Amino acid sequence: MFFICINRQLVMRYFHRFFFPLFLLLSVSTLTFTGCRTSEVGNEQVRELEKVENQEQKAYQKEYEQAVKKHQKMQSESTKQMMKQSKKQQKKLNKDRQRSLWDRIFRRKCNTGPGKG
Repeated sequence: MFFICINRQLVMRYFHRFFFPLFLLLSVSTLTFTGCRTSEVGNEQVRELEKVENQEQKAYQKEYEQAVKKHQKMQSESTKQMMKQSKKQQKKLNKDRQRSLWDRIFRRKCNTGPGKG
């Protein structure tokens, strides 16, 4: 009987030193891993919302392009020629303002360059 009591005291002493931190670590890791599952569900919901937004944006873009085509059809021939010339001039002017190929490839986050301030 005395031997059992000593072992119980030793077990309790070692429990507090070694097993309690181990138990605490396991419980925290369990909570962490279940948290990852909930974030995956959140990511799925975010993806669905992004998908719906993309569909709406595509529909809006399609309507806009149709309105632009309708507007261009309504214009006279001289106006169409003027619009065509101004578009060519815009391309020439903006070509000089465009960032270099090196910057566009390797410095994607860089907002500096001609016309960027």
